[in-house]
Amino acid sequence: HALSTPNNKEKSKFISKSRDWALQSIVAKIDIDPGIVITEKLIAFKRPAFGGILASEAKTVLGRSTKSKIEKDEQINRKHLK
Repeated sequence: HALSTPNNKEKSKFISKSRDWALQSIVAKIDIDPGIVITEKLIAFKRPAFGGILASEAKTVLGRSTKSKIEKDEQINRKHLK
């Protein structure tokens, strides 16, 4: 019984899932209150990268203020930032 070749939709779904697990996103190292300026000491990088800002984009986050509370280990999203 030969293995079937996946179609393009199946390949795309697999690649997308693999990419999410291969990449890391930016998360809060501690609870961060509104109005706090993001520094390297406040962030960490964790897998998966599903839905968050990629670790490779950390420079776009550093130095920006938060407009809402971010819980420890929560992925940081653009909606959290001013």
